Amino acid sequence: MELIGIGGENVLPVMSDDNRTRCVVCGQCEAFCPEGAIVVSGSLLKENDGGAAESELTSGQIQAYFTGRRSIRNFKTESVEKVVVEKIMDIARFAPSAVNRHALQWSILLSKDAVKKVAGLVIEFAEHMLRTKSPLAVQFTMQAMVDSWKRGSDPICRKASGLVVAHAPKDDRMATIDAAIALSHIELIAPAFGLGACWAGYLNIAAGASPTVKEALGVPPDNASLGALMIGYPKYKMQRAPKRKAPVITWN
Repeated sequence: MELIGIGGENVLPVMSDDNRTRCVVCGQCEAFCPEGAIVVSGSLLKENDGGAAESELTSGQIQAYFTGRRSIRNFKTESVEKVVVEKIMDIARFAPSAVNRHALQWSILLSKDAVKKVAGLVIEFAEHMLRTKSPLAVQFTMQAMVDSWKRGSDPICRKASGLVVAHAPKDDRMATIDAAIALSHIELIAPAFGLGACWAGYLNIAAGASPTVKEALGVPPDNASLGALMIGYPKYKMQRAPKRKAPVITWN
C-alpha cells in the first residue's frame, strides 16, 4: 500500500495523514518490523495471546494434521463447553479476510435442545418443499432426508452438541468467501481441542430460504446465513487417512 514513507538517511519513517485514511489495519507493518518499532492500535483490536510469532511445526507435522482432518458425523452425547469454543474462535479470527474487514458475525448454539429444534425446523422446511414440488426437493433428496428423520435419525445436525453459524449483512459481496475461509479454519482448529466438525449444508440451505430457520439460528433479519458447522466430541477415533484423488495441475 506504500503508506509508510522513508524520509531519507537517519530520518524516521513517517505516515502522512492522507495515507492514514487508506490504512486497513492489516498489521503487516507491525508483524514484520524487526525492531518492534511499529504498534497498530484500535478500539476494536484484541491482542494475540498465542505466543510466538512464527510456527515451529515441521512440514511432516502439518501434513499429518491436515490429512487427518475428517468430517465428523457421529458425536458423543457430551456437551461442548463454551470456554473451548471461545478458544477456537479466538484463533479463527486470524483467518484471512477481504481488505482485512472481518465483517463476519457469528451465532453459536451450544444447547443440544436448541440444535435439535433447529434440525426439526429444517425438516419442516423440507416437507414444505416436497408439498409444493419445489425443484430443491429433488435436487437435495429431501424425501430421503424426511424419511430418515421419521426413523429417528438426524440427517440435518447429526445429533451434534453445537452449531457455529457465520452470517453477515446481505449486501456484503465479499462476506461469502470470508465465511468459507473462516469456517474452514474452525473445522481445522477443532480437532486440536478434541472436537470434530462437519459442514451443515442442508441447514444453511434452509436458513437461506426459511425465515423461521434463520430466526432459530439467531441470524438477524438483515443478515444472510453464509455457512454452518455442526460440532461435538467425536464418537469414534480415526484409524487411518483414506485415499484421495491426486490434484489436477497445469504447470505454466
